[in-house]
Amino acid sequence: MRCISGENPFAGLRPALYRNDGMSRYYSTVRSQVLEHESVDVLPFGTPPLFCCRLLMRERILPGCHHLRLNQKFFAVEHVREGNLWFRQDGRCYLAEPGDVCLMHIRHDGEFLTGPAGFCLKSSLVIEGPLIESAVESGGLAGVDVLSLRDDSPFEACVDRLAAAMREEERISSGRMAGLCCEAIQTLVNWKSSGTLPPVLTRALDILERELAGTLAVPELARELNVSVSTLGRLFADHLNITPYRCLVRLRMRRAARLLVESDLSVKEIAAASGYGNALNFSTEFRKCFGISPRTYREQYRLAPSCFRSTDPVVQKEEKTIE
Repeated sequence: MRCISGENPFAGLRPALYRNDGMSRYYSTVRSQVLEHESVDVLPFGTPPLFCCRLLMRERILPGCHHLRLNQKFFAVEHVREGNLWFRQDGRCYLAEPGDVCLMHIRHDGEFLTGPAGFCLKSSLVIEGPLIESAVESGGLAGVDVLSLRDDSPFEACVDRLAAAMREEERISSGRMAGLCCEAIQTLVNWKSSGTLPPVLTRALDILERELAGTLAVPELARELNVSVSTLGRLFADHLNITPYRCLVRLRMRRAARLLVESDLSVKEIAAASGYGNALNFSTEFRKCFGISPRTYREQYRLAPSCFRSTDPVVQKEEKTIE
């Protein structure tokens, strides 16, 4: 996540009005590929739930996709999984990157726009209910625009469970709906409350990100940090709920997914750039992570040729290094 000052990526944009509730107005320029869409339009509950997810969506938004909400009536969560997203709330502007969660608060003005990568793969939740504002306030999330999750898998697991319940249960109970929404919110609260990571763990993550194309092993990482392998494993487990090795694999897969979409590199070249000397091993691990092969992922998510290259100077520098 980067705080943006001195530039306004939203300047001059005029999305179309699609809903006017008097005090609240909603505008959009929709350019996206919807991967999953679950919604609750008519509540089947006998007793209204304290929390209700009205909309759950996973989508890949394309260049120029823009949503603007003025004085919105619900609490919304936008979790960036790949690519990036311009996000602004009450005049504060950010570039949200993978792992970032944008929180759009009730009775506030917020908007988001496809970032300089040219696409954003994201998960979205729209949550309503009589206790949602109290939960956000008591959980310390009020006034928070963006959370940066080093490990976003616990939150995505909550989204998976919520999506499955909305998809498979014709009459989901009010208690189950409220419980699943509360679980998702609590996951964000837990991360917010956990504070900063221990310095040694922050250094470990920086080293892993620096060595994605290398052959760094966990014992070598521990030696570089001057800690034991067991201590390093405990730090990752306590703060990120993952092992150092799986964290490295996840970071490599994230880089590979981005390069498949944003670059013209072959699968073999992307495998090497992601730390895999054997393209078959890379493809096997990629399929475990995303459920499809690297080539299928590229076919589904890559942009038009003019959009292969990111306009983000940091990404451009990394791609030049790889090539």
